[in-house]
Amino acid sequence: MGNHSEKRDILAEVLSGAQGDIESGLKGLFEIIQLETDQSLIGNQKAPTATCSKKESTKSKVKTTHYISQKVFDELDEAKIEIKNLFPSEQINKVTKSNIANLAIKLILEEYKAKGLNSILIKKLLAKKAKI
Repeated sequence: MGNHSEKRDILAEVLSGAQGDIESGLKGLFEIIQLETDQSLIGNQKAPTATCSKKESTKSKVKTTHYISQKVFDELDEAKIEIKNLFPSEQINKVTKSNIANLAIKLILEEYKAKGLNSILIKKLLAKKAKI
């Protein structure tokens, strides 16, 4: 962008269709976002490595929604609190409901792959009282 003192509402132009060239407007919006990001990094004087590592670790994660019973939900909350009390303070951030659920699902799927029809997962799903 040539003149940074010129104030334009590029987002409003793009959304209203006032600007004929949407691609140009989006490019301008990206430049503003990039400029603001660069400015905050300069002002902060911190290397972006800490935030980059977190962003990189979440790239392989997918946000999803699954329904669980209220009882399991409450037990998950309780387990998180109990497990946090077992961890040293410098590792306490590893104890999240997402990490617990992810690990639990991974373990049950590994057991299913190893045992197939004899797995706990299949036995519970086929049980007469399949509700959890």
